[in-house]
Amino acid sequence: MEESLRRSVWQRAGGCCEYCRLPQQVTVLPHQIDHIVARKHGGQTTEENLCLACYRCNVHKGPNIAGVDPQTGEINSPERLAHRALLIAEGVFPPS
Repeated sequence: MEESLRRSVWQRAGGCCEYCRLPQQVTVLPHQIDHIVARKHGGQTTEENLCLACYRCNVHKGPNIAGVDPQTGEINSPERLAHRALLIAEGVFPPS
């Protein structure tokens, strides 16, 4: 992937996961560029089909369109919701 495309996705996302909106600075593992529609399903490596994803969202989504929490079957995991609630209380989330 061209570096200019990578920079464009990071800039558009503002350094936040485009699925759960958590900022890179509050996560341990680095955010990754994800194909929204996976290449194996015909997705292209274009800005419109790429997004910035935190490690957890990217791993749970895999080559699918959405990720499902393996323990609850829900799309939003309770741990992520609790983490976001703490960040909201601290004034860090949503990112400005």
